Amino acid sequence: MQVSVYLDASTAARQRYFNRMTEQVQFYGTEPAKRPHAVAGVGDRGAYDQSASWIPAFSTLYAVRGNRWLTVSYSTPGVAKAVRRARAAELARQAFRLTAR
Repeated sequence: MQVSVYLDASTAARQRYFNRMTEQVQFYGTEPAKRPHAVAGVGDRGAYDQSASWIPAFSTLYAVRGNRWLTVSYSTPGVAKAVRRARAAELARQAFRLTAR
């Protein structure tokens, strides 16, 4: 199993998150596994749950709350993508709680 969690809490982290998701769609819009898939209940509340996104091809969750951007990579061979996404989402929720100011 390989898990990594990266926190970006410096100036404009929120904007960098949205830029990253926009670029992901621009570059991989025709490849469903590389497009952002909204994940509810992880990032900031908002329309369409666009503040947390799972990229299945990379087994990576990107999420933003306030000015904190988390990237959680969760790769485990033999584990279904839905399970990896759920585990990455739970790690992100815990990380947001631990880094709350």
